[in-house]
Amino acid sequence: MRELKDAGLPGRAAVVAATDPANPFGVTLPWPAWCEGSAERRARGHGVLSDGELTALLFADGARVVVRPEGAKLNGGVDLDRMSAAAIAAWMRRRALRIIGHEEVEAPLNRSSLAKALREAGLTPSGPGFRL
Repeated sequence: MRELKDAGLPGRAAVVAATDPANPFGVTLPWPAWCEGSAERRARGHGVLSDGELTALLFADGARVVVRPEGAKLNGGVDLDRMSAAAIAAWMRRRALRIIGHEEVEAPLNRSSLAKALREAGLTPSGPGFRL
């Protein structure tokens, strides 16, 4: 969680492999309604967890991204979108990924609720996705 402290953001956020036992969704907890039909625990899939909330799903190492449709904020004004974007940017750097969300889907990443926060985290819009 060092990346969030470096970014000056409160709370904790992480990108967790869908198959990681640390990911409670799909086993201990049901998938949130916004991602039913898309969510599954499979290889090369990841979930973005921000203060315990699932805010995005990343498939095929980020080629396809499904984002929680409404802005993600908790009580107390914690901005989960900014936390999620910082975690995604840090995950991309660690994995040496240059682009995410480049597969065309019904809701392009560059028009999602995370778009502004991803730009603030240093990513640049590129087609339907973002480039680091």
